[in-house]
Amino acid sequence: MARSEGITPRRGFLATAAGIAAAAGLTPLLPRSAAALKRDAGAASARSADPALDAWFGKIQGKHKQIFDAPEPNSGMAAIWPRVYINTMKATYSNEPTVAVVILRHGALPLSMNDELWAKYKFGEMFNIQDGSAPATRNVYAKITNLPLPGLGVSELLK
Repeated sequence: MARSEGITPRRGFLATAAGIAAAAGLTPLLPRSAAALKRDAGAASARSADPALDAWFGKIQGKHKQIFDAPEPNSGMAAIWPRVYINTMKATYSNEPTVAVVILRHGALPLSMNDELWAKYKFGEMFNIQDGSAPATRNVYAKITNLPLPGLGVSELLK
């Protein structure tokens, strides 16, 4: 970058590096001021304004916990990524309990419904979910068998 733009090559490099780190989720690795670290530590220990939510989160057991937010079915990824997480954590930390919580909302709500409801309310048509070339009349994400990883699907996660 040219100096006439008001940015030196060093500052341009640092700005680019910080942007890449932020996009990659590496911001905790960037140098931070002591005041920022103290502020973040205080925020991390704070409770939410909703005691019922805190109580619900407190019921989730396990040393390794992850919440997956699924606003859309995303071709079944709402039932695939939690299994990948569980399998990876069990392979890495075999003696430590692992829990995955999947929040199904908006377009992903039908993933929690049984086949009878899919047929009755035509969720395949409503949510544009295909079973082959036709709208699904069953929960195609209940058990996912077309991938080489065992235990995929909503019903498998519930076990």
